Amino acid sequence: MKAHFGAEEELLRHDGSYLGRVAEWTDREMQLARLHEEILARREMNLSYSIAYIQSQRDRRKREDLVDVDKARQRNDKYLQDIVAKRNELHNESCNPPSPRLTTLQSNYWAMVKNMRPLWERSLEETIPLTNRSVSHKSVTIQESRSAIKGRQGSKVTIQKPKRKSKRT
Repeated sequence: MKAHFGAEEELLRHDGSYLGRVAEWTDREMQLARLHEEILARREMNLSYSIAYIQSQRDRRKREDLVDVDKARQRNDKYLQDIVAKRNELHNESCNPPSPRLTTLQSNYWAMVKNMRPLWERSLEETIPLTNRSVSHKSVTIQESRSAIKGRQGSKVTIQKPKRKSKRT
């Protein structure tokens, strides 16, 4: 037992006071415990602040999404109304007879096609013999090429005017 007391006495002689050292360690331990409590309190405060911030951001996004959805719905409704209006407008225009200007333009176009067709056929007849000469080594007369063209055509080609829609009643 003396050995145990001897070590204690040795400590007291070396440092001055064993109890003084214990008191310092106890004070330091208390200080560290208070500091630890402050850190935990700050951590809790920051955590609750972060949760509140995230929740407010989520709520703000939800509100913005609702506004965006409403805007998209309004825009789509406007597009649908425009489409319906254009469809009605086109239907009304298709029921009306064409303007006299358009009728004149159409008749002038078909008259030009009728007048230009013989010239076009002659130009084809003149180009086909040249093509045949380059392909075959025989000499081809214009008369032979005309008969070849007529043979290919089979029957006379006619161009029809487009039919008008009748008025709905």
